[in-house]
Amino acid sequence: MNQILTKMLECFFPPHCVFCDCVLSSGQIICKHCSETVSETFWQRDFLLLSKYPFSCTALYDYTSEVRSALIRFKFQDETILKEYFGEKLSERMKEIPFRPDMVTSVPISKKRKRQRGYNQSELLAREISKDIKVPYQELLSKVRDNVPQHELSEQDRLENVKDVYCTKNDEEILGKKILLVDDILTTGATMCSAGQTLFCAGAKDVFGIAVATTPVSR
Repeated sequence: MNQILTKMLECFFPPHCVFCDCVLSSGQIICKHCSETVSETFWQRDFLLLSKYPFSCTALYDYTSEVRSALIRFKFQDETILKEYFGEKLSERMKEIPFRPDMVTSVPISKKRKRQRGYNQSELLAREISKDIKVPYQELLSKVRDNVPQHELSEQDRLENVKDVYCTKNDEEILGKKILLVDDILTTGATMCSAGQTLFCAGAKDVFGIAVATTPVSR
């Protein structure tokens, strides 16, 4: 009965490719073109925050035109259903990495931007990962300044733009914990590093960053 209902619904609402958004046949998730051109990359970058906190980040995909299309729809066009696909893929990546978090959190956006958009895409991803790997999600960070969007700035300006932009909500929840920090895109790594540094300064034992995509700049 459920299969019949699904097929009837797909007649009116056919599935679309996760990446390029083209219409697909029943049961498909990714079109032939994207399955051939979009592949996961095992990218990881290591930072040293404040000259004493080792901080590593990994990302699933290079920021190709197809991945960019998906993330724009997810981030700005209310296609929150994409959290399920990317959340599952991020969870699979975590199973390949020797980091076992005590909790999952996300890079926050400002209250103003969240009101405008209706959601924080990084939080949606983090909550999906939390369910998949059975580790609690906690909203550990808040954004205290509505800074200029990072994509509008040069690499050097990005570093200054995210300086002191985050604060912790409850240091007791963070103290001595291993935390998985989730974001959607890594460009220079400035945003992720600023959020990670805030967690370390609040007493986190270890922090590991994960994102859907990475741009050539972050390489």
